[in-house]
This record gives sequence, C-alpha cells and structure tokens, in this order.
Amino acid sequence: MSVNATIKNALAPLPWPSSQHPAKATEPLYITWQELTLSPTDYASNVARRISYQVQVNMFSRAPVKDAQLKSVLDALTAGGVTVQYAGPRNYEDDTKLYHIPITCRWQE
Repeated sequence: MSVNATIKNALAPLPWPSSQHPAKATEPLYITWQELTLSPTDYASNVARRISYQVQVNMFSRAPVKDAQLKSVLDALTAGGVTVQYAGPRNYEDDTKLYHIPITCRWQE
C-alpha cells in the first residue's frame, strides 16, 4: 500500500474530512497531509529494499483544537501503522484565521 493510501485509510474512521494537500476548507475542522521526503533504505546488494517516508499531517480548525481531537488523530495514525514523531506547535495563522497543528510522521514500505 502506498504512503498516501496508508494515511488516507488511517484517517478514514475520524469524523473530520481529510485529503492530500491542498484541501477545500469548507468544514470547521479538517485534516490534510503531504509527503515531505522519501529515502531509500535497507540496502542489499546495492538495491534499496525499503523506502522511508516523512509525511506532514496538518489539522486545521476555525476554533482551537481540543486535546481529545488531537489525541484521536494521533491514535488513528498510530493504529494505521504510521509512526508519529511529534505534533505541534499549536499555531494560529493570521492570514487564514485558522488554528493549525502540524504532525510529523514516518512510514516505511
């Protein structure tokens, strides 16, 4: 399964819309993700046997994100086999008037 399918499947049970970046900001809280890097790893005979991805998942909200909402997203990602490295900081973006929490994740195929 690809990295995008893995993230999509992990976030699917949540009550908020989620999609690859960019997203249509029509809901009060929504989630996007984007691939930041990919690195071949686990070499054997000069051939990469695995690919390691770094992905940023973003929570955007019109109101401050509640701890329980953030925990739901982190739990869903972890249950989907994604390694969450860290979440935060909690930001407020003056230009969009949205609260934003970036979540940095890793996944390997």
